[in-house]
Amino acid sequence: MSKKSKRKIDLKTAILILLLLAALLFASTYAWFTANTVVSVSDIDVRIEAQSGLQISADGEHWKSTLTIDDLKTAAYAGNTNQLPSTMEPVSTIGEIDSNTGFMKMYYGKLESLNNSFALTATEESAETAGENGRFVAFDIFLQVNKEEQNVILGANSTVTFKEQGNPGLQNAARVAFIKQTHADIGTPAADFVTKHDLATSFLEESQESTELWEPNSDVHTAAAVASAKSYYGLTLEQTAEDPVTYYGINKAITTGVDISKTNNGTDDNFTQVTPSIITNTAMTDYENAFSLQEGITKMRIYMWVEGQDVDCENNASGSDIKFRLEFKVPAQTPTV
Repeated sequence: MSKKSKRKIDLKTAILILLLLAALLFASTYAWFTANTVVSVSDIDVRIEAQSGLQISADGEHWKSTLTIDDLKTAAYAGNTNQLPSTMEPVSTIGEIDSNTGFMKMYYGKLESLNNSFALTATEESAETAGENGRFVAFDIFLQVNKEEQNVILGANSTVTFKEQGNPGLQNAARVAFIKQTHADIGTPAADFVTKHDLATSFLEESQESTELWEPNSDVHTAAAVASAKSYYGLTLEQTAEDPVTYYGINKAITTGVDISKTNNGTDDNFTQVTPSIITNTAMTDYENAFSLQEGITKMRIYMWVEGQDVDCENNASGSDIKFRLEFKVPAQTPTV
């Protein structure tokens, strides 16, 4: 073979390699972030308000109307497992509760190249501990009411938003869970109930009444999310839509990678469809019923995370700063004449 012919073959090979690399880079916009080393959320901001007769506490003993992230970080009580990391990464869950701990099972996904696509594996997250370690937020609060409240409202100030200018879209993949852990009568010493979780049941368990899952911002998607949904799931979405997109959470550890195209269509038994019990759009109202409360004190564990199986969890959204706000209210009572 002549040197000239060899150079032509080498040039063709080089061009082919460049085209393959370009295709791989083009294909890197996809749920779970193909670059798993990228921090997905930084500078987490959490604030919780209780109004209209509700009292709230970070330790089951000292009561007030508003809790900040500093209150949650400094709460001093036995068994405190307030996990408040300074950064977050995507995880997935179907809301299953570990009966031994009362914690919600979370799974962390990783991607590996698979032919012209990607394969997803997942490991179960380790036990939650107090401090700044972890990929998601989880903490306890205590709510006190003087009478039974059937409809505690998630008020209009309950939002998940991007903190700075612009709209990267990661807030559209956020989830929040409210899990009743235990109940005690008013006046019960905090030491008698702060470590209990006897009421906690899995979200998909029939007739369970303890766990509620909230999907905020369900009506909007970025252009990048629409494109990745089409490319990887074959879904045709609009940037603004009335109905939320169906998704399938990870239900167990995955050791053998699953082709990305099969992770969100109900064809693989590693995934289970999840329909949140509370779904709101970006125009939040004052009329979103969240949960009920018995008269007395209810210990509740709250989870905040980025759902990796959500179509809005894609590379263009990584690096966002998210602000979580919760406002709990009870309906205004009409005076009797």
